[in-house]
Amino acid sequence: MHRLAPSESTGWDNVAMGQLVPEDFDFSLLKNDSEREVVRAIRDQLSDHWRVIPNFLFNHEHRDHENQFS
Repeated sequence: MHRLAPSESTGWDNVAMGQLVPEDFDFSLLKNDSEREVVRAIRDQLSDHWRVIPNFLFNHEHRDHENQFS
């Protein structure tokens, strides 16, 4: 995934960014604007070699857990 970013020499260039998992993650699922802002900032500042997993639930030893960010 790439985004456009300003460049001193040419004006706008393609810049790599972290890959959101899943790619079509619904940002409205995050609890508030602050969480959405953090996930977008981290995604936008990482290279495309990184996977950004904003939020998921999992069960371990019969207990529910929530991962806020990976």
